[in-house]
Amino acid sequence: MGIECIDCHRPDYEAATNPNHLQGGFPTDCGDCHRIDGFEWRATGINHDFFPLTKGHQLENCTACHKTGIFEPLPSDCYGCHQADYNNAVNPSHRQAGFTTQCLDCHTIDPGWEPARFDIHDAFYFPVFSGKHKGEWDNCSTCHSDQNNYGAFSCLNCHEHRQAEMNDKHKEVGGYSYTSLNCLSCHPNGTEDD
Repeated sequence: MGIECIDCHRPDYEAATNPNHLQGGFPTDCGDCHRIDGFEWRATGINHDFFPLTKGHQLENCTACHKTGIFEPLPSDCYGCHQADYNNAVNPSHRQAGFTTQCLDCHTIDPGWEPARFDIHDAFYFPVFSGKHKGEWDNCSTCHSDQNNYGAFSCLNCHEHRQAEMNDKHKEVGGYSYTSLNCLSCHPNGTEDD
């Protein structure tokens, strides 16, 4: 069998407080969590490769995530730990808009969740990250003024078309209404020539 780390280092194991190895029920096979470089103990070398501690997750204290002091695996999806961030998000209100809880669909893992990008908007809805409208808006509410309904939008928030002029230009278009949201059916890329 041979000598195991714990055979000599049990006092270190029992004295560990950040995190408390005894209370947390940590394994006594030190190599499960720690790297050993030669004969030098690397207390900070936690083996956490199942969830990389990078970007906003490089924490000094394990209890920042493992709040109960029990160091069992936590959810590895963003929402599992960041549900409060999702629920408290404004402009846009993620909860009211019914946004996905798959945070990485729109966000990076950079600290602060920036930049948030809804790239599929260009492919499935309207090009705002490319083409003529790239950089011409500040946030979702530039076009979507009702944060409870992201299906509703208005081109008139930015495009000040005079109603009389637009009515005249569209007099041959059946079903045309100045206040309609159907602009995109004829102008899918937001240009007059579409």
